[in-house]
Amino acid sequence: MNASVASLQELFTRLADDPEKPDRVDGTWRFADLVDGPISAGVWTATAETIVFDNYSVNEVMLMLGGRLRLVDADGTSHLIEKDDLFYLPKGWSGTWEILEDMQKLYVIIE
Repeated sequence: MNASVASLQELFTRLADDPEKPDRVDGTWRFADLVDGPISAGVWTATAETIVFDNYSVNEVMLMLGGRLRLVDADGTSHLIEKDDLFYLPKGWSGTWEILEDMQKLYVIIE
């Protein structure tokens, strides 16, 4: 197992074991020591709205915990994301988030 995979497993274990840990800030847990670059993870919630992104600033892996989201890539390709879907947006992605129902996601960002 490579160091990055082991570090992500450790991260999720730490989140699951103690969701109220002292280094939790505004719903985000920050771990700068787990991989080669800074990593942050947490739970993010949003109400129904549309958000346009031009050049997404990070690599982000997300697990939809609830709600519905339509991602529309810059080329018009559409993806419906629902509860229990795992999805990834690479740094530089451009497109639109159409939050169809109030949503909650678990995210991991590696900068």
